[in-house]
Amino acid sequence: MKGLICSNLVKLSRGGGGVTHRSYKKPLLSLACILALSCEVWGNNWIVGNTTTTWTCMNSGSNLTCKSQPNTMILQYRPNRWPNTNAPNGANLTINVEHRTNISLSNAYNNQLRNVNISVQNKGNLSNLTFANRFNQNIPVTLTLTGNASNITLSRPNAFTLNSGSGIINNLTQQNQQSRATINGKVNNYTQRQGTTTMNNGGSANHYRQSGGITTINNGTITTFTQTGGTTTQSGGTITTFDQNHANAIFNQNGGSITTLNQQNGKVTLNNNANVINFNQSGGTSSLAQGSNVTTFNQAGGNTIINDGANVGTLKVTGGTNALTLENGSNITALSQEDGTLTLTLRKNFSNTYTKENGTANIIANTNTIDKLTQNDGNTNLMSGTITTLTNTGGDVNNESGTIATLTSNQGGNVINKGTITFLTYKAAPTTKAIQTKANTDLVANEGQIDTFDNTNGIVANMKNATITTLTNTNGIVNNAGTITTLTNTGGDVNNDGIITNTLTNSGVAKITNDGTLAQGITNNQGATATIHNTGTINNKIENKGTATIRNQGKITNGIINDGGTLTVVNDFRRIEGTKNFETIGQIGKTANGVHMENNNNGKLNIPIWYFNKEDYATQEERKNNALLVDGDYANITLENAFVSTHNLDVDKTYNANTFIADKNGNAVGDKINNGQGININKLYSVSGIYTFENYGAKGEYRAIINRDELSGRTLAQSIIYSQRIRNVNLSRILREATTQVFVSGKESETNANGKSLGQLEQLHTNHRDQNSQNHTFVIPYYQNFSADLGSETGKLKSNSSGMLIATQRQLPNDYGVLGIYTGFENADQKVNAQRLEMDGNSYYAGLTYNHSFYEDDLTTYFMNLTTKIDYIERDVTKTYRGYIGSASSTAKVFGYGANARVGFSHYLKNDAKISPQIGFNYLGMHNKPFTLNHLGGTREHYLAQNFNFIDAVATIKYETPWINRFKTAVALGTIINVYKDAKGTLHLDSNVLNAELDIARLYGVVQGGISYDLTKDSDISLGYSGIFSSANTIKSHAFMFRYAWWW
Repeated sequence: MKGLICSNLVKLSRGGGGVTHRSYKKPLLSLACILALSCEVWGNNWIVGNTTTTWTCMNSGSNLTCKSQPNTMILQYRPNRWPNTNAPNGANLTINVEHRTNISLSNAYNNQLRNVNISVQNKGNLSNLTFANRFNQNIPVTLTLTGNASNITLSRPNAFTLNSGSGIINNLTQQNQQSRATINGKVNNYTQRQGTTTMNNGGSANHYRQSGGITTINNGTITTFTQTGGTTTQSGGTITTFDQNHANAIFNQNGGSITTLNQQNGKVTLNNNANVINFNQSGGTSSLAQGSNVTTFNQAGGNTIINDGANVGTLKVTGGTNALTLENGSNITALSQEDGTLTLTLRKNFSNTYTKENGTANIIANTNTIDKLTQNDGNTNLMSGTITTLTNTGGDVNNESGTIATLTSNQGGNVINKGTITFLTYKAAPTTKAIQTKANTDLVANEGQIDTFDNTNGIVANMKNATITTLTNTNGIVNNAGTITTLTNTGGDVNNDGIITNTLTNSGVAKITNDGTLAQGITNNQGATATIHNTGTINNKIENKGTATIRNQGKITNGIINDGGTLTVVNDFRRIEGTKNFETIGQIGKTANGVHMENNNNGKLNIPIWYFNKEDYATQEERKNNALLVDGDYANITLENAFVSTHNLDVDKTYNANTFIADKNGNAVGDKINNGQGININKLYSVSGIYTFENYGAKGEYRAIINRDELSGRTLAQSIIYSQRIRNVNLSRILREATTQVFVSGKESETNANGKSLGQLEQLHTNHRDQNSQNHTFVIPYYQNFSADLGSETGKLKSNSSGMLIATQRQLPNDYGVLGIYTGFENADQKVNAQRLEMDGNSYYAGLTYNHSFYEDDLTTYFMNLTTKIDYIERDVTKTYRGYIGSASSTAKVFGYGANARVGFSHYLKNDAKISPQIGFNYLGMHNKPFTLNHLGGTREHYLAQNFNFIDAVATIKYETPWINRFKTAVALGTIINVYKDAKGTLHLDSNVLNAELDIARLYGVVQGGISYDLTKDSDISLGYSGIFSSANTIKSHAFMFRYAWWW
């Protein structure tokens, strides 16, 4: 009924047939529709509105023009109900918006509608424009603005055109993948999620946000363009700020202009006269092609390729990881790097300014050249190509395989060269107490070729197979493993493991170490100071005109010349392995004058030590072949100490020391050196130290005396004896302590009151132990330190040892006592500093224990115990010689055996304490196998097999107190007196036989103490101390023990 009424009203208004001319002026439609509640108004079922909308429409052929009144307009096309217009392509719809209006387009299909044109008039306002899902996607929509529009959503694939006009769209959203928008007018906020957008002349956008789709800017203006997806092509127009952070591409070409381009990701390509004022790249890939221009390029990440014809005014790398490629024909006016990492690839020569403030630059120049690079800090790695001039004022330079024509490093840093450097000037950074230079700073490492190198204060490392043609070192350090042709040192250190071809010349303060080859020797100039250590080969001579110290352990082919300077020469010597012979380590050949050393022009030549392989040289020919040959000013030659081989020494023969020094003809001149005083016999030594020498006969003549204080066998025997005796005292105390009354019982036969009281008192001292326990096991780690005074000449023996004792005991039936077995090991470290003697090794021991309480009365128990032992000892003996020029070593092997016996009683006092006096004896026996030390110089120190026996009388008293249920303490005092000693030995020293009796302390005092605590009824722990001191304080021993025991 509602539709019928409204239909009739419309027909009446139109005269029954269509919409007549100027029908929008007739008031009947408006009045009827306003009065009809909830009815629809349409013209032949084509125009539909709701009850609050007033529309007037005019039909003219295939064109329909509708004019809105305020509120919402819904246009719904219903075919076959509109008069036949005979329009083959459908109808054209024009909508004039003169008020604030929302428009929704719906139900257009079957190609009956050609297009929709919406015109917002001067006073009109299109609040919303939406496309319903049923709206035909082939119908284009055109919007022309004189007034304003907002909230337009392109949700269908329809083509949309915004014509140029004075109005503006506040919010335009494009979100259909197939939608197509052409912008010729103004948009305030444009959001493109999908679809295609084309901006032409007259088009503009204040804020343009693209997250998808394709944007083409042919002309127009965009103030802020933010791209997080999609593709943008600019072939004209202007963009003020472009923020790009997605992986899809941006193409800027054909003269387009961007004031500020911020690239965070994605791809940017500038082509064909494109222009960017400020390009800020922090990620992604950018490509500058023919005719494009960037005024300022700030790169903080990403990959940039500058192609042929592209131009950048200033390119600055500010941080991040960057890659920059310069193709042939490209141009950068100024390149600088403030921080970050830059990989620079050149396919053209770079002749403009390149400055590095910090960061890392990896330069791949291929066959191209960088004219000038200035680095203030950071790292430069030249992978290939050439740098003509590199000025470094603090950073590191790594030349992998390129060429640097001139490298100047003024403030240190590291230079590593694996390629070629033609000229290198290096000055290390100054250091003060307040500025510490890091460990690997100021290093030049060359693995390639450097032609000319001036080094000041730096560290030069010339690697194996590397070459430096000319090196001048001033107060630096030169480490050479390759080849240096010419080295001039004006101060600093030179360490050569390679080859130095020409003469090494020193004019400053230097430390020169040669372990390689010096083809032409060393010259130390006047006024210079050098310390020279040679372990390699010097093919020519060493010439000194200044002050020098030479330590030679290598070979100096043509001798040593001291030309008016001050020179000290130390020529080391050693034993030939596997033989009795001895030789000098250093080899000094002869000068052109036929001698080992020349001392000319009032020079001073000092020889602190020299080794001679015989006691004297009797013939002229023997002296030419074995003596030290000298020439020049003899009086100013000083020989301080002389060491003599003694393998053929005869103590009954007289020798002549003056024959050690000779001239080139073999004439003895030893009496002329040392300012004419000759060789000082008091400074003549045997290598082993076993012989001393005294003046005997004419000047320079001497004979040998055996130095018994240097013999090692006596000291070794004393050390083993003292170790055995002290360990024997400590272990016997530990074993007795562990054995005595560890099992709870009175004698079973005792049933009187005193026997019961005694059992109760024992329970106090044995605490919680189960009366049924038959076995007792314990583990004792211990540490022992003692010192022994072996005499005023021999010195003091110092010993540190540690060990472990493991024992188990079992109570025998019928009160037959307690039987135990034990074993252990000990490691000892012993030294006698005065004799330069070290004795290290292990001891292994085992034995039996037996304890028996044989009588009890009242509060007293009488007992006896017995301990037996055997042990095996190995000692590695090392004897170091005076001056620490070498050592001799051997291994001594000793077997030991012994027994200890004690009788005593334990008496319980009124305060539950217990006192236990004991007396007894100790027996210690030892047998050592033959022992030999083959000394440097040929002396043989051989000791025969020997037996030692000792018997001691012992008396001790112990006091024990139980404090609480589980805790007790004990202290003991005692004395040991040696009543029998058999300690004699025989030594064969070369052809001499010596017999001696060992001096061992006779009287000892013992102080012992301990505390114990029961953990459970079946286990306890204890800590113990034992001190042993001999008469006259010759022996001081301290031992500390920890025991863990359990019953089972």
